[in-house]
Amino acid sequence: MIQVFFDNFKLVWNSFVSNPLRTLITLLGIVIGTITIIVTMGLFEGLSGKVEKDFSMMGADVFSVSKWPMGISFSYDPKMWDKILKAPNLSMEDRRAILSHCPSVEFVAAYADARGIRLKTTHSQTSASVRLTGATADYIDTGGFQIALGRFFSEVEELEGARVVVLAADVVDSLFPLINPIGQKVRIRERPYTVIGTLARRGKWMGMVNLDNGAMVPMPAFLSSYGLRQPIILHVKAKSSESFERAQDEVKRLMWQRRNIKTEDEENFFIGTYESMTRQLKELSFVVAISTFAVSALSLLVGGIGILNIMLVAVTERTREIGLRRALGARKGRILFQFASEATVLSLLGALLGFGIGLGVSGLIGWVGAFPSQVPLWAIGLALGTSIVVGITFGFYPALRASRLNPIEAMRAE
Repeated sequence: MIQVFFDNFKLVWNSFVSNPLRTLITLLGIVIGTITIIVTMGLFEGLSGKVEKDFSMMGADVFSVSKWPMGISFSYDPKMWDKILKAPNLSMEDRRAILSHCPSVEFVAAYADARGIRLKTTHSQTSASVRLTGATADYIDTGGFQIALGRFFSEVEELEGARVVVLAADVVDSLFPLINPIGQKVRIRERPYTVIGTLARRGKWMGMVNLDNGAMVPMPAFLSSYGLRQPIILHVKAKSSESFERAQDEVKRLMWQRRNIKTEDEENFFIGTYESMTRQLKELSFVVAISTFAVSALSLLVGGIGILNIMLVAVTERTREIGLRRALGARKGRILFQFASEATVLSLLGALLGFGIGLGVSGLIGWVGAFPSQVPLWAIGLALGTSIVVGITFGFYPALRASRLNPIEAMRAE
């Protein structure tokens, strides 16, 4: 049986070589369907891994408190967003209150961002696209950062509002490409800051936001330049895994008291955890998987119709061959298997073409998007398995028609 399948593969390959355009048009639906599965699932797996890594950067037993909902959401509720816009920003007083009144909390890091900032030195400057972050000293423990050179600013420097700065990798490349940046001076809003550290390269968050085009300064120095216009986000670390949920409850009750909230409908802040973000990601992956399956199924249906058509043509063109083989003793089952396996091999060839193209496309898009494409084995199995099913399904009728030809009438055919 393996030899027959191999012989049929050679027949299909010879047909492809002799009629490449016709064969490619026939296989177009199979190729597109396979490319859709490989590219979508590969990129989504890569994105999922990157997102989970980015979300987990907050560290263990850490949750966020923010004015804005965290994670991934495609829903739009005008009333909800109007309520969010009207809600007061979190403040450093909220941070101090949580530290004072929530016994299950170990520490609270705070940060705020200002975008579109330009940093300058005596001889160079960045574009006006740098993200400047004002942070507390303990933000280094929850932000997922690693120091490449130097150090992060201390609690003393934070309290004093020292004008020190930690630069991300792209900013270092821009301002100090050939020298050690530690100890150098940069100007932010015409105020001088001393570089005390640099951050290790991190890439892009969710493949979209460049995490290496930024700089960090102590929160008081940031607030003195930008005030309270920027919403502050808090990272709260519980004292242990056992007190993680209790810490969230304590923070929630405290925020209700501070904001005079009576019911959950009035809640105007959001608590986000790694688990809730991961759950949102899984929900999104289910939607993407269903959408991909629908598009792929339509493409494979078109490809199956193409295979049905070309196999009917093949039966017509090889009628005399079928009649001769039947006259020499070939059984109906043998003829049926031959044409069914030819259709399967043809469909499999389309899947292999789509698989190769899909890997190339997903790799290219992944390279441009700065996160790796990771094609899961189940996606490869799904693409190849589906193509085989399509080949068998749409090739069965032509194969059955070939096996039922009358040998004498078939040999008389022109």
